Amino acid sequence: MSITSHPNSARSPGSQRIIRNWPVWSLRPAGRRFLLATEFLVVVVTIGLLAAESVTSSDLLRFVALLVLGVGYSELADRVERIRRYLGSDQVRANHTSIWAFAGVLLLPPGQVALLVGILFLHQLVVGRRHKSVRPHRLLFSGATMIVGAFVASAVLSRIGHGIGIGDGGRAALAISAALVTYAVVSLLVMVVGIYLCLKPLSLSALLPERDEITFEIATLVLGVVTATFITEQPWLTPFALVLLGVLHRSSLVKQLQLLATTDAKTGLLNSVAWQQQAEKMFERIVRTGGTAAVLILDLDHFKSVNDEHGHLAGDVALRAVAQTLKQELRGYDLLSRYGGEEFVAFLDQVDAIEAMTIAERIRIRVSELRILDGLSVTGSVGIAIAPLDGTDVSTLLAGADAALYRAKAAGRDRVEAAWLA
Repeated sequence: MSITSHPNSARSPGSQRIIRNWPVWSLRPAGRRFLLATEFLVVVVTIGLLAAESVTSSDLLRFVALLVLGVGYSELADRVERIRRYLGSDQVRANHTSIWAFAGVLLLPPGQVALLVGILFLHQLVVGRRHKSVRPHRLLFSGATMIVGAFVASAVLSRIGHGIGIGDGGRAALAISAALVTYAVVSLLVMVVGIYLCLKPLSLSALLPERDEITFEIATLVLGVVTATFITEQPWLTPFALVLLGVLHRSSLVKQLQLLATTDAKTGLLNSVAWQQQAEKMFERIVRTGGTAAVLILDLDHFKSVNDEHGHLAGDVALRAVAQTLKQELRGYDLLSRYGGEEFVAFLDQVDAIEAMTIAERIRIRVSELRILDGLSVTGSVGIAIAPLDGTDVSTLLAGADAALYRAKAAGRDRVEAAWLA
């Protein structure tokens, strides 16, 4: 016995199941609506612009040139980009497609720029699906933000540089610079708002790109200017843009790998090995100059219960919140590390006993005031030791601060103890 039905209805349950499993449905509703609205608006505006724009032979040649360069580079650099994507986080990351997008802003009407970026990102989606290294909703939204930036940058370029070419002196340089800044700021703003609405982190600053990512993005936009100049002035030099981008892309990956080797993945702070090495170097200088220093250890109280009652994801959010608080309360040149589990350690240069106690107490209070994920709160116990009173090397100071921390725990937690007061 068999049941016969319409082919579409036979596929319907499976199709519905696949659609329900799309990662986009796991996003917060406000974030999902923002992503879909942005993408829908981009599609509608692109179609309207393409319908209104006339395509010249020059436009077609430039469009094809940028498309070939973009697709070719994506294929060549797929392995490098996969590694960068694997090493990435929920922070905003630069994308090498900006070189072709911004070159398009300088050479093509905005509708054609949007079409170019759309095709390039669809190609990246196809490439990523080969080895399941991309999340489609993230990639598509990245493309949409780039197109929004291109729309606004094209408008700025048209307003300031109407009727002038790339090589037309100071006015052209001013128009290109204004368009470049506009493109970077607008695309970043849309991206940050989208991710914030999807993830709702503790602060918008937690999403902002690192300095290296900003440098990479600016460099790709400058290469976009170079590429546009090559295409219009010296077409035979255009392939050199691939070489320049390859060098930039590879150096960015090397920098990321170096950063990964020295930082804690969950908090972005130094890991214990890197902290120890840098603290010892700083201490050598302190010994030579006869200065003072302190080692501070903060351990979160009853942190296991946070993971048990609220889940490990909530625990990770709490760790990041504490790390951010420590960064805000300490000076930029103080060495700060997630030393292991729920323990953080800091090396404070040129502080005496009174200053060290004041800093430790301020940190304890700030941590206890944190409100994380629907009222979840944590407290921390702190142990401190200073040099040269409590030790003349980093290991001895660590041992002294750890012993002080143990006394703080034994005395009831959520308090500060000092090694020199034992």
